[in-house]
Amino acid sequence: MVKSITQNHRVPSLFGELNELLSQMGWEENLAKRHFVPSLNLSETDQTYEVTLDLPGIDPDDVQVEIHEGQLAITGERKFIGESADEDKKWHRLESRFGKFRRTVALAEDVHSQQIEAKFKNGVLFVRVPKAPVSQPRRIQIER
Repeated sequence: MVKSITQNHRVPSLFGELNELLSQMGWEENLAKRHFVPSLNLSETDQTYEVTLDLPGIDPDDVQVEIHEGQLAITGERKFIGESADEDKKWHRLESRFGKFRRTVALAEDVHSQQIEAKFKNGVLFVRVPKAPVSQPRRIQIER
């Protein structure tokens, strides 16, 4: 009889052992220094493209939204939350990511770039990009 991995009680302890081994090798510290890459969501309606970015702990003044040649670019920086004056502080776990980031989204050329709106609320950036009206196809009558 084959046991499912979810029934195996050894799996959680293996993850704990692996985590401990990585910590002893100094990997935990290196992993925490990786760049911050905020989660991005993109949706579309008939009238707009809508982009949201999760930016917890970031000041809206540290974020820039630009559009150029159909590319929506969102750049910024999540600053380190620790106090630099606490040089004698010993970190036991540092999982937060920080640093500069840049996320880009390719949009269709049919946008009103002058009417883009960006709002920041509760650590989430909302960007609304209105679409330009597309010329509707029309049937041409053939004369006889």
